[in-house]
Amino acid sequence: MEYNSLTNTINIDPNRLKNADTEFVVKAFLHEVVHSITVNVFNNPKTIEEKELKKFIEEAYSHYKNNTTNEDLYGYENIYEFIAEAMTNKI
Repeated sequence: MEYNSLTNTINIDPNRLKNADTEFVVKAFLHEVVHSITVNVFNNPKTIEEKELKKFIEEAYSHYKNNTTNEDLYGYENIYEFIAEAMTNKI
């Protein structure tokens, strides 16, 4: 699965899901749904609350990325993955 921010769609390749278990599919779908809800607001904050949240997320991402003991976690790939992982991955 992959979120496309230009079209605000989640692309699903049925071939990649053939051998996946239900838990993986549900987690992956929820991860992409979080992208669909957050990417545009994060990139274009309009309200004071959205701007404050963006600043908070940027600070949190920077702090955790710079102080992690596991740089390989997918959430550190970029700030968008950090947001989605923070909301969908219990690690």
